[in-house]
Amino acid sequence: MTTPLERLIHDPRTHRVGIEDVPFFMKGPRQMLFISGDPKLRPEAQDVAVVVRELTKGHEDIDVGWLAPEDEPEARKVLALRKIPCVIFAANGAELHRIEGMRDWEVYAQAMAEFLGRKETFK
Repeated sequence: MTTPLERLIHDPRTHRVGIEDVPFFMKGPRQMLFISGDPKLRPEAQDVAVVVRELTKGHEDIDVGWLAPEDEPEARKVLALRKIPCVIFAANGAELHRIEGMRDWEVYAQAMAEFLGRKETFK
């Protein structure tokens, strides 16, 4: 049986992003970067992977990037991460939202609504 993180990673819409590629990746028009960390050390990464898939379902215009666990030490420095897992919403090189750790659905829904330019909450 595959895990939620494995399903996200193997989804054709998910791109493996190396730490050196993050600045280029973030320059796209609608980018979502997921830093999972090692799911054995951070089991909540599985829950966040489910959230990322749900948020991006039906939104083909959103590029989903996944930063592998081996890039975590450098990512902590380069991206100033305080907690992993982390989801970063960006557009045209600007970070719009950052959600660190596993949070309530409403936190992600509100960030997604704002990311999509909506006033109402994404449900």
